[in-house]
Amino acid sequence: MKKWLFLAGCTLSMGVCAQNSPYINKVYEYAPAPGQFVNVMPGVTPEDTETTVLQKVQTAIAGKANGSLVSLGAWGGYIVVGFDHPVNNLPEEVDLKIYGNAMLNASEPGLVMVAQDANANGLPDDAWYELKGSEHDNELTLTDYQVVYHRPASDHLPTPHPTQNQVSDLCYIQWEAANGEKGYLEKNTFHTQDYFPLWIKEDTIVRRGTRLPNNTIDKNGDGTYYATGTYEWGYADNQPNGKDASCVDIDWAVDENGDKTHLSAIDFVKVYTGVLQSNGWTGECSTEIAGIVDLHALKSDHNHTIYNMYIKQMNDNIYIYAEAPAIFVLYDMLGNKVCEEDLQAGENTLKIPAHRKGIFIACIYANHQIHCTQKIHIF
Repeated sequence: MKKWLFLAGCTLSMGVCAQNSPYINKVYEYAPAPGQFVNVMPGVTPEDTETTVLQKVQTAIAGKANGSLVSLGAWGGYIVVGFDHPVNNLPEEVDLKIYGNAMLNASEPGLVMVAQDANANGLPDDAWYELKGSEHDNELTLTDYQVVYHRPASDHLPTPHPTQNQVSDLCYIQWEAANGEKGYLEKNTFHTQDYFPLWIKEDTIVRRGTRLPNNTIDKNGDGTYYATGTYEWGYADNQPNGKDASCVDIDWAVDENGDKTHLSAIDFVKVYTGVLQSNGWTGECSTEIAGIVDLHALKSDHNHTIYNMYIKQMNDNIYIYAEAPAIFVLYDMLGNKVCEEDLQAGENTLKIPAHRKGIFIACIYANHQIHCTQKIHIF
């Protein structure tokens, strides 16, 4: 029997974006660390440049609540986005909702930072403030952490795992931290592309920030079943989209010394992968985002109607509750369509495609736009 490792609640937002859109308006930077979904989410070719990659990321997540997933790679990989208006910090209310693909036992937490356009030049070049999450005061959380990732040499020879056939290279991408820690990002058979960003010409990538404690448990002790637990609050791609804990509050902002800072509004948001861990055949933890929503602008925009979509798996079936008609499409990691099914408003039951194994992307479309995406493992 095949197993689909996902459980997700998705919010579907439909309508015409108005001025003061609640959604991301611009992607300013996309700087992933190496990872198994880098060069795939979004798809990148050797001919792409930093400019064309930014355009692809913009297409994926701008102007919509929950677009196509964008991977930030391993620890420290980041994205910087902005809105067409300042996002207000309202008292005793969460301000932003960050869409990812977290699910039960599959959390890849990313730290969230915010900035004001203090110099009024329209660029994210002012002071950044970290949003203090539940693990901020954890003694295992490391601040001022720095990692160097190395591109594999052209004559690199893989080191296959002796017992896990899905791990094709135990020593694929070497990394070392400024505090002396070192290790490798492993490569798996589900993703055979280069994990190092193709458009980066340098042979090393340096990332800095806060490192959260590892959240993965080897449940069976033999590397066959990994569970990545969720943190309580304050992070991207940590809690399922249907949970209130997928939202963050600007009031959680702290400065570089960890002191609380009051910001009346913010203009830019930065998200970066917060954990540094390889999880055997399932690959490294890498934060993914599919959109960020200004919750206050969403409330005030009466052109938008919110629909709830819930997806769960049981045995060989997928169960989807759709509050509005939509289309379910399953893609492989090369972008090839595996199956497509119409969804009626209400409950829908779909059969798992036979004779397929690997990692896939499930998408829900409505009004010719992607409104929900989810990574799926079939094995």
